[in-house]
Amino acid sequence: MAARNNGRLATASTPVRLSEIDTAQFDRLSLEMAEFARVMGGGIVNGSVTLIGGDPGVGKSTLLTQVADQVARSAGEVMYVSGEESVAQVGMRARRMGLRSDQFLFLS
Repeated sequence: MAARNNGRLATASTPVRLSEIDTAQFDRLSLEMAEFARVMGGGIVNGSVTLIGGDPGVGKSTLLTQVADQVARSAGEVMYVSGEESVAQVGMRARRMGLRSDQFLFLS
């Protein structure tokens, strides 16, 4: 990450005062899930990566499956990559929720 102030480029290893950070507006993909969009600052920033954490069983995978389906239906192909669950497990969850987008790809 870098911040620009009066032509000076500051890298992440250089301390930068909050008042010196240029807060640019980012293009965001809006979502139907209002509360998730609010937490994400108004939607998903194009090209961003967001880490979602929490205790086992709180619904992270279910929430992100719903978000991925919405993105697939509105913006195009989405790939859901799971490091813990098989494709069959993720697919069963998606089907239980009634999700059927052909733009929704799975990889384990």
